This record gives sequence, C-alpha cells and structure tokens, in this order.
Amino acid sequence: MGRMSESQECLAARAALGPLLLGRLTPAEEARARAHVAACPHCATDLAELEPVVALLGRVDPDTLAEDDELLDYRSLSDEQAEAWSPALVPAAPAHLRESVLDALGREDELRRRRRRRALLAAPMAAAAAVVALLLVIGLPGSSAPQERHLASVGGSQATATVHFVTTARTTEIRMDAWGLVDGRRYGLWLERHDGTRVGAGTWTAWGPTCHLELTAKLPLDEAAAVGFTTLDDHKDVARAAL
Repeated sequence: MGRMSESQECLAARAALGPLLLGRLTPAEEARARAHVAACPHCATDLAELEPVVALLGRVDPDTLAEDDELLDYRSLSDEQAEAWSPALVPAAPAHLRESVLDALGREDELRRRRRRRALLAAPMAAAAAVVALLLVIGLPGSSAPQERHLASVGGSQATATVHFVTTARTTEIRMDAWGLVDGRRYGLWLERHDGTRVGAGTWTAWGPTCHLELTAKLPLDEAAAVGFTTLDDHKDVARAAL
C-alpha cells in the first residue's frame, strides 16, 4: 500500500476516533476502526490521548449543555471566553485533547451530512458531470488529452465517478469524486495504455459510498487510452472511461 493510500485511510480512521469512543459507530464501522488502530501506531496514540478526555464527558450534566448549533459556536470561542462560558466543561488536561475531540466530532458530523447530500444528488450530479466533461473537451481546441472524464459503471457494479486530470511531462495527477462504493471494500485506481497494460495511481478503502481522492500515476495522460478503478479482492473493473 502506498504512502498516499495510507494517508487516506488514516484520515478516515481518525475522523472515526471520537464517534468510536462515544459509541456512535455501527458494529461494522467500529470493527474497521479498531482494526485500523491495532495496525497503525499513530492512530493508536491518538485514540489513547482521547480516551481520558472522552471519559470526562460522562461527568457533565446534560442540562448544562448547549444545543448543537451553540456547541459549534463554542468551538470558535477563545480560551478565555470558553473558560468564562462554562468552566465545568474545561478539564485539567492538555488543550490539544479538547480540540481533538471537538474536531473529530465535527468531521464526523460533516461526513454524515455529505453522505446524505450525495445520496440525494448522486444521479443528477453524475448526469451533470457528463455534460460538463463533454463541454470541457469540446471547448479545449488544440488539447491532445481530455482534462475531465465521467467513469461509467461496468460489470454490474453501482460505482460511478468524475475525474479531473492535472498533467506533467511524466505523470498524471487524478482528482476523483466517486459514488456507489461498497463500504469497507478496497479499490485501486489506474490509467490504461493503448496496448492494454495499466499503471496504478494508488489504492484506498471505502469508508461509506462516496469518496474524494487525489492520486498520481507515473504515466503522461497523452499516453493513456482509459482510466478506471478495480476491486482489489477479486480484481474486477467496476468503473472506467475511455480517453
């Protein structure tokens, strides 16, 4: 697994640490998070630092807590304002631990909101992306390679994606938004040459049905004939587009 894919998995796992300690994950999500922590010493350290702070939350009187919107406002307060607002909620622990808990909870709430929005907008967004991709290609006279493509489902999968390319003389950076992924499954992104051989851009594990990735393949875009991604457990293509 490459360094970039490890960073993507750690980012997703760290966003789940707060909800894990608060019991807000499903059994499947909790199992995946604990499996990652067991294999990643950095995430294990983060979890160990959060545990004593989260334990203190059980001593807080719920009647004194603000509504969700007020809690988000509380995060923007200075340390002096936070102390004056509610001294009981500021434990005698390193300040970065409090921020880690709040950041983890905020990221998890944002992920849940994004999943709901994308589930509702996936179909129209995919159609719009295809139109935009066509307009971009038509509107770039003299360009020998497309800058954006919509990946269609193949092999009976439900996965689709929109990719944007940033090219150099020797590499292609691929920025991808994907939908219809299988939670917990591992995927690999690639560019395919005209002779059918493929150059990998990176791998990742799906944490929910959607994702945003920025990966790089060591192949110029004008030497590629197709782009797509594959499930790593059975090596089946799930989405692709010709270039």
